[in-house]
Amino acid sequence: MKPIPLTAAELREKFSYDPITGVLTRRSDGKSDWRLSSEGYPVVANFAYVHRIVWKMQTGSDAIHRIDHRNQVRHDNRWDNLREATASQNRFNGGLDVNNTSGFRGVFFQANKWRAQITVDGRKRHLGYYETREAASKAYLAAAQRFVGEFAAKP
Repeated sequence: MKPIPLTAAELREKFSYDPITGVLTRRSDGKSDWRLSSEGYPVVANFAYVHRIVWKMQTGSDAIHRIDHRNQVRHDNRWDNLREATASQNRFNGGLDVNNTSGFRGVFFQANKWRAQITVDGRKRHLGYYETREAASKAYLAAAQRFVGEFAAKP
């Protein structure tokens, strides 16, 4: 990630942040009319993602990894909703892939059964074949909890 060019002190001079509501406003006019990036994240001009600005304002330094929104709502920048995450952890807390046909993460139909599979650190792990999508999903969720704990997306 590219570091934010301003220091935490400069950001605090330029912006006001309410950690309870997650709203970041300009001190100059009190507005928070940020545009949305193509990924759906609020962006301050071409400056930076709001959640990265908030992180630096709150911690004093740029995040080393990504900033994950615990509840998966990209514009919810309440402080208790943000956490630093590796790219792998962040992927586990995302939504379904666009080509998903089962309706469940890590579940697909193969050989007349529902197969559960999880990818951790670039390595695919077969979790078994199941009679139902729900049973395969249960296996996936258990594995996700084991491998990434709190970063496993809630069903």
